[in-house]
Amino acid sequence: MDNTRAEDAKAKKDALRKQMIEDMNKSRDDQIREKSRRAEEMKQDIAREAKNERMILEKLQHNEKLEKAKKKQQTVENMLFNKKTMESKLEQETFQKQKQFQMNLDEREHEDRIDREAGRVKSQFQN
Repeated sequence: MDNTRAEDAKAKKDALRKQMIEDMNKSRDDQIREKSRRAEEMKQDIAREAKNERMILEKLQHNEKLEKAKKKQQTVENMLFNKKTMESKLEQETFQKQKQFQMNLDEREHEDRIDREAGRVKSQFQN
């Protein structure tokens, strides 16, 4: 009977040891899974952060590109406005010069006509 008791005690001790090893292995596996899960979450967080930062950078670059295009468009519009203004001034100056030239021409013709008529009048009195 002592032998049976010793075997039973050894069997209990072995069963307890086996249970402790299984519990320790399960606990280790749980820790490894938890560590892997946290690492995966961290990896996803980093990927999400990188994606957000990339989106922010792309938006900033897009806004910068739009701003440059807007400035370029404004410059073109200003240049066209200035060109039209200069053309308008040139047309106005040309019109004024033509008008002045015509007035001078008309005045000379008028003076010539007066001189001719005055000359006729002189010649009539001289006769």
